[in-house]
Amino acid sequence: MIESDAKAIEEGREIQQNALSNSAYHSLNSMHHFLNANP
Repeated sequence: MIESDAKAIEEGREIQQNALSNSAYHSLNSMHHFLNANP
């Protein structure tokens, strides 16, 4: 495999990981607000 390809794949994985973390964070956030809004 060409080195630049490996680097691109690595970066793609990192971006995917960040996107997953972000959406999980937002889900938790909205759940938190929902629970707080309905005591």
